[in-house]
Amino acid sequence: MEETRLFERTIKVPVNLYKYRHWSNVLCKEALTHNEVFFNSPNYFIRNIDEWDCNAQFKEPSYEEVYSWYCDIIASKNMYPYFEVQLLAEQCTYSFFRKVLDPSRQRRKEMNMQRNESYGILCLTESPCNKDIWDYYCNDGVTFCMGYDTEKLLHESECHQIEKIEYIEGVPQDSNSEEFVDSFHVNFFQKNERFTYEQEYRMVKIWPSLSIPENDSKRIAVIGDDCITGVYVRRSIPDKDLNEIIECVKDRWEIKILDI
Repeated sequence: MEETRLFERTIKVPVNLYKYRHWSNVLCKEALTHNEVFFNSPNYFIRNIDEWDCNAQFKEPSYEEVYSWYCDIIASKNMYPYFEVQLLAEQCTYSFFRKVLDPSRQRRKEMNMQRNESYGILCLTESPCNKDIWDYYCNDGVTFCMGYDTEKLLHESECHQIEKIEYIEGVPQDSNSEEFVDSFHVNFFQKNERFTYEQEYRMVKIWPSLSIPENDSKRIAVIGDDCITGVYVRRSIPDKDLNEIIECVKDRWEIKILDI
């Protein structure tokens, strides 16, 4: 394990990390043929994987909390009898949720989706022998896995942050902290515990507001041969696909066949 200091955080990451890929996917093939690494928009995960991934739920006040707050405010004015305080507090609470909180939910969603386009996500894992991942991602035996030198990948892809995913109960909740690092961590590095089997590490790349990628081609980083440490396939892979992978790899990296 080595230490990498990013965003004023000292974290330990494995020397090598791995990416499971589909041979039938063009971007996955080009990862092998052109040494490309694709940093997906966080909005892809929200739309296709989990609506709370990269989309932490804002921690909203409960009805009781808002009602109690209005009761205290109105009562402090000493202008109304107690039953009128309760009635006014109920009216104010209803108005708060209908006129303030409901519209703000939509605004927050729109702002979050827009902000997410300035980030790129690369999902990796700590082992090429994770049977649960092979079983989940396997597409008729054509899935393969690529190993990476973590430090070289960080450097050559100009990545800004890497952390191990923290798996939690429920959904990530943004406490609206003013600390950017805390909010950043919750939004990108927390996932529901049902994904624990992935043992995921996540790299995040950030583009300045004037350089937000206009299309997928702008989200690709090209790395050197020495960033890639090997290629892994299941023994069940069809001969045709194995031969194509061997042709792509040539003598650049070792191909390991796994009995998983």
